[in-house]
Amino acid sequence: MLTSFWDNCIHSINQQFEDVEEFRIQLTNYAIAHSFDFEYVKNDRVRVTVKCKIPSCGWRVHCSRVGLGPYFQIKTMNNVHSCGGGISTNGHPRASRRWVGEITRKKFIDSPLYRPRDIVKDVFRDYGINLPYHKAWHGKEIACKDLHGDEALSFDHLRWYATAVMNTNPGSYVELECTPEDHRFRRVFVSFGAVIAGFETGCRPMLFLDGTFLKSKYQGILLAIIAKNGNDGFFPLAFSVVDQETEDNWAWTLTCLRGIISSDRRITFISDRGKGLMSAVPSVFPDSYHSHCLRHLKMNFKELLQLLDAAAYGLRIEDYRKAIAEMRCFSQQAAKWVEDSDPDHWANALFPGERYGELYSNCAESFNSWILEARNLPIVQMIDHIRVQMMEMMYKRRNEASEWETYLCPSIMEKMEKHQVGCRGLQVLCSDGNHFEICGRRGEAVNLNDRMCTCRGWQVFGLPCIHACAAVWKINRSIYDYCSSYFLSDTFRQAYAGAILPVVGVQRPAEEEEGSIFIKPPFTKIRPGRKKKKRIESQADPDAITHNRCSRCKGFGHNKKTCRNPVAVEE
Repeated sequence: MLTSFWDNCIHSINQQFEDVEEFRIQLTNYAIAHSFDFEYVKNDRVRVTVKCKIPSCGWRVHCSRVGLGPYFQIKTMNNVHSCGGGISTNGHPRASRRWVGEITRKKFIDSPLYRPRDIVKDVFRDYGINLPYHKAWHGKEIACKDLHGDEALSFDHLRWYATAVMNTNPGSYVELECTPEDHRFRRVFVSFGAVIAGFETGCRPMLFLDGTFLKSKYQGILLAIIAKNGNDGFFPLAFSVVDQETEDNWAWTLTCLRGIISSDRRITFISDRGKGLMSAVPSVFPDSYHSHCLRHLKMNFKELLQLLDAAAYGLRIEDYRKAIAEMRCFSQQAAKWVEDSDPDHWANALFPGERYGELYSNCAESFNSWILEARNLPIVQMIDHIRVQMMEMMYKRRNEASEWETYLCPSIMEKMEKHQVGCRGLQVLCSDGNHFEICGRRGEAVNLNDRMCTCRGWQVFGLPCIHACAAVWKINRSIYDYCSSYFLSDTFRQAYAGAILPVVGVQRPAEEEEGSIFIKPPFTKIRPGRKKKKRIESQADPDAITHNRCSRCKGFGHNKKTCRNPVAVEE
């Protein structure tokens, strides 16, 4: 709900206002609330006199300054209309774009996603005025400019903000780059010292990469680099703002990242097969592993998803080969398309690195949704909004972790409890103190020293599988001692031991004229026509990915309406 009539209207003699502008705003609210118009008799810095716009009406208000101070006070007020009427239409001449900006300004502080069409609805509900959409849009622009300043100047303010962040948050890294010819903004990289230290001491060597569109006037792309904490929550490590998602921008972002993380950690990157990532990751981190998000692969594949899941989730090479063989029975082209899509970058059985069972880039997607409001702000305000969100999140998680009494993080504790239930009834044969044979429908071998099991569950997920749990119980040891240190509660606390400090004590530069701006805003290219919202389909062979499956005979290439085959018998 917007401002109330009576809380923001003139109402009596001797009512005081902070300045003359506040009086004018409340006068306008009063006129709109009572459906009449007025005109100024006198209107200057020390006094304001208004009367009803109907010449024969006696309504009149006089307000003047109190002494030499800034306050204004109503001195005389005839609050009776003798004109006998008001404005009979659903509009109002005083409902200007400036007025819309004034009544919605506080709303935008709490709700940056407040839309013009919502303004139209709220103004009609609260004031009974049918506001044109264009006036609501301009009012929003005025309110945002009053709150955040000129968006074009925001790029130049990156200079002092970068210095402020590195001065107030030791260990932070901010890299700003402009075009050498005309000093236009090109890209910026931001990472705070507390999260850099937290990633090194408390997070797995695994990073999620993704880009998302910005929705401010000058648009752009935010490239996010997200880690994962021991409790399976996302841990924002760094981000950059660029003009487009290209190989050059990803390579520049990853080069900045390489300068802030330890060189002796072999990182696993998880991302979609987006623009520039396929070549940027191996060029900047040649010793790293690159996993492709399974969700994006499935969006291109469309059919035979159960067999694709079997190939991706299978832990052993035999499981992968079995899934591909079954797929080949249905479609040779589909099986060939899967084998040609670099399965060593997404299949558990073939992936050479450690990714702790992560097949999707959901962490980066969650971060993009988390900063949805910030993506609508000017660049400096957006970066600072993200900083505040990260600061509050670290404080909250630090306090929550201080109350944990479990050895492992809560989400990991739940997984291990399920493993302990699942290992009951397994027969364990001892070879020595470290090697064990687990009897069952398919026997498995466990090596506690190397933390390996032939089912490959321990190697893939970083947690003891049910076979390893049975072996550990056999020798009366603690299962928790064989979990990766990244899942310990103490490691989680180390990740959030640091704090992102406020950036408020820095003297912000005064507003400058556009001609004296050192860093100018980038050129924004908007393609003509209506914006496309439907995802562009894969350019792969359509015959390999668009097989229709009949629900009647379970065959491929047709549906039940055109089916001429016998009904499939349920097995």
